[in-house]
Amino acid sequence: MSKKLGNVSLIPAVEGISRKLALRRETCTQKTLNRGFQGKIVIPGHTYMGVISKSVNVIGYGSANRVNLFMRKSTILGAPSSSQMQTRVNFAAARRWVVDAQEDLSAITANQAKFVLAVNDLSRTIKGISAEGYQSMNGWMMGVAFAILKSGEELPVNHQLPSFDA
Repeated sequence: MSKKLGNVSLIPAVEGISRKLALRRETCTQKTLNRGFQGKIVIPGHTYMGVISKSVNVIGYGSANRVNLFMRKSTILGAPSSSQMQTRVNFAAARRWVVDAQEDLSAITANQAKFVLAVNDLSRTIKGISAEGYQSMNGWMMGVAFAILKSGEELPVNHQLPSFDA
């Protein structure tokens, strides 16, 4: 049974999980294996695993319940590829630009006006990004900024979003 706190419902830790997400040997408890003369080998368990349900307002769809499964799973990744590194750089640059735009008083009014127009008419897009599916102006601006960087263009220095697509 979940416990409701505001718009967040806390659900007890997962009792079982689909094998599509975790292997049978991956459990939430720590294992100790005896290996003869090598002594005991400790295999750490996954300390974070659970589900949370949150009521959110999604633009274009209305109120919805978002259910998130979270699981800490140790991974050993190779070195990231050049495209992954570029995506990380673009994401960081877009995030910095959005934070700066939220602090630039001359850009806030213009960006808010574009956001209101985009919410009222979901067919309006900037660089192919509609407000549909976003929960906030901040998230929508992040999507637009990331799309601008992904297309190889520079972000506006004045922190104002570009005009709508034709």
